Amino acid sequence: MDITATIFLPLAASAGAGAIAWTWIKFVLLAGVIIIAGLKLTRYGDVFTEKFNLSHGFVGFIFIGWATSLPEMVITIASISDPEIANPNYAVGNIFGSCYFNLFIIALVAAVFGVGPFFSKVDRNLVLSCALSMIMILTAMLALIAPTVFPGYTRMWDPLGGSGYHVSIFAFIIFGMYFTFSVLVFRHDRHMRLEGEGPSPEPEGGPQYADRSTGWTVFKALIAAGAIVFAGVFLTYTGDDLKNYHNLDASLVGTLFFAIVSSLPELVTALGAARLFLYDMAVGSIFGSNIFNLMILALADFLYVPATVFHPVSSKHLVTGIFVLVLSSLCIVGLTYRTKRKIGRVGMDVIAMIVVYFIGVYLIFFMKGG
Repeated sequence: MDITATIFLPLAASAGAGAIAWTWIKFVLLAGVIIIAGLKLTRYGDVFTEKFNLSHGFVGFIFIGWATSLPEMVITIASISDPEIANPNYAVGNIFGSCYFNLFIIALVAAVFGVGPFFSKVDRNLVLSCALSMIMILTAMLALIAPTVFPGYTRMWDPLGGSGYHVSIFAFIIFGMYFTFSVLVFRHDRHMRLEGEGPSPEPEGGPQYADRSTGWTVFKALIAAGAIVFAGVFLTYTGDDLKNYHNLDASLVGTLFFAIVSSLPELVTALGAARLFLYDMAVGSIFGSNIFNLMILALADFLYVPATVFHPVSSKHLVTGIFVLVLSSLCIVGLTYRTKRKIGRVGMDVIAMIVVYFIGVYLIFFMKGG
C-alpha cells in the first residue's frame, strides 16, 4: 500500500462514518418532528369534532388521512417526474405497499395499547369508509390487469395514447371515485349526527373546547400538517440514504424499514389518537389515507407521459392488492361482528390481521415472477 492510501483511506472511512452518523441524526430529528406534530394534529382533530359537529372517524378520514399521505404524494410524483429513476413499478409498489402497511397499523395500535377487542370500541359506521377503500383498490387492480386480459381494447384503456400522452381510463375513474366517496362519507356522517346513531362528538360534561378559537386552532392544525409533510418527505429520502449506507436495498429488512419510514406519519397519528382514546379517529385516518393514496396513483398516471403507470408492471402488485383486500375484509368483520374473544389483551380479529399481514409479507417478497 502506498503512502497516499495509508493517509487517505482512514480519512475517507472517517468521513463516511461521519456522513452515516449525520444521516442518523437527521433521521431522529425528523422523526421527532413527526411525532410532536402528529400528537398535536390528533388533539386539534379532537377540537374540530366539537367545533364543526363532526365525528372523530370523519375528521380522521378526511383531514388526518389527507395530511399524513401528502409526503407519499410528493415522493411518488417526484419519482415519476425524474427521468433517471422514473419507473411505474415504483409508483404502484409504493402506493399498494403503503395501503398494506397502513392496515397493519390498525392491528399494531390495538396490540400496543392492549385494549382487548379493539373493534368493539370503534364506531361501526366506519364500515362505509373501509368498503369504499376496497372499491378503490379493486379498481386500481383492474387497471393493472385489464390491458393484459383484454389486449384488443387498447384505445379503451389508454384513450389518449394516440396523441402520445398516455393516461389510463382508470385514472379518470379513480379520481372521480375519490371526490364522490369523500362527499358520500361526509353526507353519511352528517346523517348519523342528525339521526343520533353515531357517537356524540361532545363529551357528557358539555363542550370541552369552548374556550378554543376555531380560527387559531385551524391555523395551528395547518402548521402541524405542514410540519408532517415537510418532515415526512425528507425522512423518506433520509431513510433511503440509510438503506444505501447499510446495503439493505435488496433485503426484506430494507424494504420493511422503508415501508415503516414512509408510513411513520400515519403510524404516529394513529398511535397518538389511540393514546387519547380517539379510536374512531385512529381507524378513520387509516381508511382515509388509503383512499387518498389511490388518488395519488391516479395523479401519477396523469404526470407520467411515456406510458400509463398501471401497465405493464410487476404481477407482485396484484398479490399486495389481494392482501390489502383481505385485511380490509377483516376490518369489516371486526367492525360488524365485534367479537369479544381475545388472547391475552388482544382481540382475535386483530391477531388474525397480524397473522395475515406477515403471511402476505412472506409471499410478496419471496414469490417468483415478474
